[in-house]
Amino acid sequence: MNRDHQIDSLRCLCNYMIVVLHGWAAYQYCNNTTTEYHIWDFVCNVIMPSAMSVLFFLSGYLLMRNFTMSTYKKKIIRRIKRLAVPYISWNCLFVLIYISLASVFPRLNDRVVSYGLDTWHGALCKIISFVEAPIDGPLWFLRALFLYSICSPVVFYASRMG
Repeated sequence: MNRDHQIDSLRCLCNYMIVVLHGWAAYQYCNNTTTEYHIWDFVCNVIMPSAMSVLFFLSGYLLMRNFTMSTYKKKIIRRIKRLAVPYISWNCLFVLIYISLASVFPRLNDRVVSYGLDTWHGALCKIISFVEAPIDGPLWFLRALFLYSICSPVVFYASRMG
């Protein structure tokens, strides 16, 4: 299957928009009577939030494009590599950083305790839980897409019934 360069370009643009959206805190340092403040406010509160919706739409479209139950295994293996492995890897890294630096930084120690990282169960919940927020907040998107991928046969059959 050939890659669609328009879709790739749109995904790239949306990913940049997400980075800018996560940088919204920069405009809190601007005087709120300046043009710069109003530009940041408009960009971060009006334009950038649309990127997440577009990324979800594109992900669903790309998952369901040419979807059959015979292609499901291939698609889910690809999603494991692209979504589950980075999700688990980043969460492991964050948990290790928190635990290893907790004795040096009191604020991190407070987070280790509040997140329950001082137990194996608490650490595992932050790494692989499907219901608990990941330790690195923005990773929720990878988890959501992966869960959607797992449930895609239900969506596929439901769309065929209607």
